[in-house]
Amino acid sequence: MTTATRDAVKSEPINVARAIVRATGGAASVSRAMTIARTETHKAANTSQYTRAEWAAQDEGLDVVVEWISTNDSRVRDAHKNADGQKRDIGQPFNVNGEMMMHPSDPKASAANVINCRCVLGYDTQ
Repeated sequence: MTTATRDAVKSEPINVARAIVRATGGAASVSRAMTIARTETHKAANTSQYTRAEWAAQDEGLDVVVEWISTNDSRVRDAHKNADGQKRDIGQPFNVNGEMMMHPSDPKASAANVINCRCVLGYDTQ
């Protein structure tokens, strides 16, 4: 990844936050806008990576195994800490405190499991 690309990726949440604040006429706080920007950026990254792994599994005939990886720091919610280390075949959901999720930041999941999520997936083939 080039320095320019890395800088653009790092600045994207800030640009999204600015757009949200501008669009609402300043009604949304900068903090709230940053939360939305971080959440949506993380959701896009996790969803695109998972989708690519699904395609690889289907198109290339790979047996892909995914593992839920929590940040495991003091800010991690208990549900995500408990999901840490779960492994599934691609296409099989994770059990996150009783909610079935395909990946971290799953757009079909509840806000309680998506907002400010910092979890990622690890990918492996068998």
